Amino acid sequence: MHSRASSSTGRAVEQIITAVRLAALVIFVELALRVTSLERVCRLLDVSFDVSTCASTDLYDQSDPHVVRSQRRVERVSRRIGLGDRCLRRCVVLAVEIRDSTPILRIGVRRLNDKSFAAHSWLELAGGSLDSDANQYQPAVDPRRAR
Repeated sequence: MHSRASSSTGRAVEQIITAVRLAALVIFVELALRVTSLERVCRLLDVSFDVSTCASTDLYDQSDPHVVRSQRRVERVSRRIGLGDRCLRRCVVLAVEIRDSTPILRIGVRRLNDKSFAAHSWLELAGGSLDSDANQYQPAVDPRRAR
């Protein structure tokens, strides 16, 4: 009985450490994006960032429990810190968390009914998007590559 209690306590401590680490990463990403470019932040954090026209329209099959758990943790911490729907920040943080799975950060745009446009970011993993809304966006093209 004592070992179960200590095991439970150990898990709780591990969860708190993970939440604090993620919160620090979320805050770091937010501040870094305010003072430097996305490209630099991605380089610093070793996040693959690809602005091209070859974004996948397939969905990732969600078969990796580490990816699914990491998504939930990043969402939970981001909500508590107040990042809400700031998809770019969440994607960068999640990309750091699942770095071993080699995610690719994508950014896309779409035209809205009132002729304005919306931008969105998502991660691709193993040829599929982690975001079911990604197929509503056209990949943003880096003007330096479009020449």
